[in-house]
Amino acid sequence: MTEVRDGYFHRLKVNIEEMFRLSNEIKVVMVSHSYGGTIKNEFFKWVENVEEGWVNKHVHASVFIGAPMLGVTKAGSALLSGEMRDLTSLPIVAQAILNLY
Repeated sequence: MTEVRDGYFHRLKVNIEEMFRLSNEIKVVMVSHSYGGTIKNEFFKWVENVEEGWVNKHVHASVFIGAPMLGVTKAGSALLSGEMRDLTSLPIVAQAILNLY
């Protein structure tokens, strides 16, 4: 979808290839946060269909930070059980932020 709509994957592929070329073929480390991890996985699938072996040639490592790889199991269980252990301070923090601005 992202590639069809705006050519994002193609542009990302070209940018990584350019970094790879300019760095004397040092592979890149890709870091993604949240939903970016899902997009990065889709990019890897797409680019491997375009050029088999591309990821191994250009990517040294892939780091996911807070990516929803298995869905939102914590949110689902909290909704079903009412368990709020990790979220109890959220209203206090939100109010403090609102008071600053």
